[in-house]
Amino acid sequence: MIALDVFPRFSSAVWRHAASVAGLALILVPAVLYDKATPFPGAAAFAPCFGAALIIAAGRFQPSFAGRLLSLSPVVFIGTISYSLYLWHWPIIVFQGMSGSFADGAWPQAAKLVVLFTSIAAATLSWKFVEQPFRGRRFGISRPVLFRMASASAAVLVIAGAVAIATSGFPSRYPPEAVRVAAYLDNTDALTQSQYRVGSCFLTSVNANTTFDAPGCLKKEEGKRNELLIGDSHAAHLWFGLSSVFANVNFMQANASGCKPTLEQALGMNRNCARLMSYVFHQYLQSHRVDDLLIAAHWEEDDLPRLARTVDWLKRKGISIILFGPIFQYDAALPRLLALAIQRGEASIPGHHRMNYYQRLDATMAALARDKLSVHYVSYFDLLCHEGACLEYAAQGVPLQSDTSHLTGAGSVVAVSRMRDTGALGWGEAPPASMVQASDRGPDMHPVALGSDRDDDPAVTSAIPRR
Repeated sequence: MIALDVFPRFSSAVWRHAASVAGLALILVPAVLYDKATPFPGAAAFAPCFGAALIIAAGRFQPSFAGRLLSLSPVVFIGTISYSLYLWHWPIIVFQGMSGSFADGAWPQAAKLVVLFTSIAAATLSWKFVEQPFRGRRFGISRPVLFRMASASAAVLVIAGAVAIATSGFPSRYPPEAVRVAAYLDNTDALTQSQYRVGSCFLTSVNANTTFDAPGCLKKEEGKRNELLIGDSHAAHLWFGLSSVFANVNFMQANASGCKPTLEQALGMNRNCARLMSYVFHQYLQSHRVDDLLIAAHWEEDDLPRLARTVDWLKRKGISIILFGPIFQYDAALPRLLALAIQRGEASIPGHHRMNYYQRLDATMAALARDKLSVHYVSYFDLLCHEGACLEYAAQGVPLQSDTSHLTGAGSVVAVSRMRDTGALGWGEAPPASMVQASDRGPDMHPVALGSDRDDDPAVTSAIPRR
């Protein structure tokens, strides 16, 4: 519209400056608020696109506030290296996500800053020593020859990529045991979908238009404990283990991806979350008594004030609460780290990639639950970690987690079995003497992990997919 001169011109200085500021806000606000749960592209792409149009239109013929801001030397420099930055930033993000190549075990915000500055440094070098010389034709290569070389290079890359895809990434690079472990990566198959109850009791951004199955997911059963599990995917990954280990307990479920189980929701939260939490808090719990409300989520430090206000509100209504803390997380997917550990013969690799931030957050939440909220608290670190080492396998060849944090089906069963055996939920079986002795030693970090002392548990063995 701007190129065709259809976009209206801003003759007034006031409107011109206001439009440029509004355009800047329409880019920056989505950059902060949009997350992996935001469907994109689609309607969400309108704000940044329209914001860019406003900035361009406002400064097209006369100076604007945003135009002056974008003319500052540091900003102009980013614009200068923007093409190289565009090329470099994504591979750096991918390699960081795969193996924590640039920031091992750093807390999330620190890792993002490392990736940001690494991308800018790589882009600057690329612009200086690759892009500029080619633009200036310093190599004496004619344009036709340059394009033939570029075409040949692209063809080689396409062929190499096609071969890699056709061979599933050359799995022969890894020992068979590593390939079996890596098969659990991301856990996106039909079995996992059923273990989370995706599309009925666990709503994701992929099925944004799916209706929550309230009659099926929130059905109480007479003569049983009725526990309600609310939260995001870090609550959903518990449902399978809870239902498998506590067969005589009815576990109801109300989960949505990226959805913090709090009365107040952060700006930009998807509509499934806001609707579901509003229904649970203001309708269901008002007319249905549950034995416990199980609250779990992918917690971050800035969630704690909203969580505290929610717990206070629930307690005033006489609702019993069990709060689950953050699970230990890695800066790369655990199955990939385990596969690398097997390939290289270095069992310590996953531990080096575990993020210390979440252990500190767990200690903060435990103190909050004990000293201020007075609610029952479940710590994954207390259950599954000992002397700086955390459980990595649910059984022989079966990772505890399928990505950086989510439990596999067998991992869910193992975690909940440990909750049962230690009495971590405040009800269930009392800890047997053998379990107390085992907990004194801490979880076994050998690849068989709990499989060696819990393989006789049908709940564990039946949960392990045979791949």
